[in-house]
Amino acid sequence: YFKQNKVKTAVVGVPCGIEGSMVNEFVEASLGFDSNAKAMAQLVGNTAIDGSSARKYYYFLKLMDGSTTGGKVPTSHVALEVALDTKPNLLLLTEEVDDHRNNLGEIVSGIADVISARA
Repeated sequence: YFKQNKVKTAVVGVPCGIEGSMVNEFVEASLGFDSNAKAMAQLVGNTAIDGSSARKYYYFLKLMDGSTTGGKVPTSHVALEVALDTKPNLLLLTEEVDDHRNNLGEIVSGIADVISARA
């Protein structure tokens, strides 16, 4: 349309993914990554405050990563950034679970150990 009408406007497409999967030596940070991480950290922080006032409850939160949003490779960049901001008791990164080949029983035992230590 622009070319046909001799409009001097350029349209530039920038591939991006907020989970950080596009980061490489040319792309320093994904578009929306910082905003997404800050918004998620605020929600996690609010949940932590709520949880500290109700000691008998435990909250388990799942943050979306590349494997759950259609990406081929799991990317836990947002989860890691949020954890650095909010300091959770436990963080399970998809990449670490895959690397260690943890099964469900091992994951549940690890979570139970953290809960027991806090009780």
